[in-house]
Amino acid sequence: AIDAYYRGRIDTLTERMGAQYAGLSSVLCQRASLCVGAADLASGDQGADLVATARKYLASALELSRNTKWYVSVLWAAAPVFEWLGDQTQAIQIHRLAVETCKTMVAEHPNDLAVLLKYAGSTIAYVQSRMIGLSSNPPPELLDELLSFVDDPEKIYKKHKETLNECFMTLRLLQAQLLLKRGKVADALDVCERAELALVTKEYNFQMCQIRTGPGVKSEELGKPTRIEDVNMNQMLRILEVRAEAYLFSGDSKHAVEVYTRIQDLHRRYFGETSLAYANSLTNLASAHVIGDAANSAEARERAIELYRRALHLKRQSSLQNPVSIAQSAYNLATLLAKNGEFEEAFPVGMLCLEIREEHLPSPDMNTFNILFLQATIDENLQKMDLALEHLQKAELLLGQLVPPAHPLVQHVRQTLSALQQRLDPSAAAPSAGPSADELSQQGIALAQQGRLEEALPFYERSLAKQPNPLVMYNLAWALCQLPGRMDQAVQYYCGSVGLAQQFGMGLVHMVISQLKQETKDGCRALLQHPNVVHL
Repeated sequence: AIDAYYRGRIDTLTERMGAQYAGLSSVLCQRASLCVGAADLASGDQGADLVATARKYLASALELSRNTKWYVSVLWAAAPVFEWLGDQTQAIQIHRLAVETCKTMVAEHPNDLAVLLKYAGSTIAYVQSRMIGLSSNPPPELLDELLSFVDDPEKIYKKHKETLNECFMTLRLLQAQLLLKRGKVADALDVCERAELALVTKEYNFQMCQIRTGPGVKSEELGKPTRIEDVNMNQMLRILEVRAEAYLFSGDSKHAVEVYTRIQDLHRRYFGETSLAYANSLTNLASAHVIGDAANSAEARERAIELYRRALHLKRQSSLQNPVSIAQSAYNLATLLAKNGEFEEAFPVGMLCLEIREEHLPSPDMNTFNILFLQATIDENLQKMDLALEHLQKAELLLGQLVPPAHPLVQHVRQTLSALQQRLDPSAAAPSAGPSADELSQQGIALAQQGRLEEALPFYERSLAKQPNPLVMYNLAWALCQLPGRMDQAVQYYCGSVGLAQQFGMGLVHMVISQLKQETKDGCRALLQHPNVVHL
């Protein structure tokens, strides 16, 4: 019905104003958004057709609106659609184009409030889009570039603080987050403190989103309790959260706990003790108790455990369940319980985390490895040896997909696994003739890392002769893949590694396919048709 409405609007405007009417662009963007939403519910060819239609409408909208008053609005509408399509690069380019277009408009109309607001919104959207997916150590030059985008409009907004303060405050918070990522903790805290002071002293009159919050937020900067009657509570919470992140970043548990306690109190009073917002604030407060100098305090751990218990209970009871959030709370709780030696309680919590990750988050990542390794430790302390072995083997296989073979963590996991296998079967520790399968595999890996692939092959083959292992088969297949004319052999070993690792599910298959796609379509097709893979 909605689609029929948009098609009708497009037909009517085209008939009355012509196919080149720039005003069509906004309706085309709306229909593109609808197509993307429908594609999520569709499958196969239908979903692909809807995505193609969305892209076609977006291209038409951008072309029609160029050099018209609708252009910025169309850019704003198009960028999120590209983000939904998974094309973050295109979305960032559109956000950047919106900023540049608005900057030109500001130069032409420096006192036009609507133009300044568009400039603010474009800048915020661009910086936020660039911050999506930033690594824990992003390039300093990227952070400096984003900071320059924040600084430029801030100078303009200071002249209009009575009307542009909402955008101004958002820019301040972005500035604090970027400074924090840049490692400038003191500067980030200074920005947050000035923003909070401006908020509680009503230096800025938030006209765009007022919320009556009642009495009672204490301002440390003012040194006395302050009544806040017309404060944007969302902005206040965001300021406090960035401040808390800065304290966490610097390992300052004392101040992080103080700020997160304020956040928890605000969530409890204004959103209720059963809200997800309150549950998340409990999780953050628990994390703050066990950082820095407080990490080894038994009292701090007990307090954190209690907070994690409450947070996990609330998240599981909520009608708006977030699997990622629940899994993270379960992992945090299981970690502290294990550290306290409370393995009986830790066991079901860890298993809950594993079940959620396997059901809702099947893609391999370090979080899944961490919970597998933790659960193996819990299993072993409870004398559940077979289960511990299963979890350690899964952890080893998963780690092989995430880090290079020479990574120190790989060796640590292998040593842990070897020690557990010897406990289960002491006879396996008896001296054997020649190097062990693991030693042979390590020699092969060392040679492969030096580029001596031909020399590595016999070590892998001897290792497999002693003890079949899917990871060794994978390493052998990888080495063969790099050598000319050896792809057929590589495919055979890839298929064998999948066959040996069926208990690990699809993780290894995805890894193998990603490797083969770089080399040959025929090899990828042969793998996909292999009975072991078809069975999986």
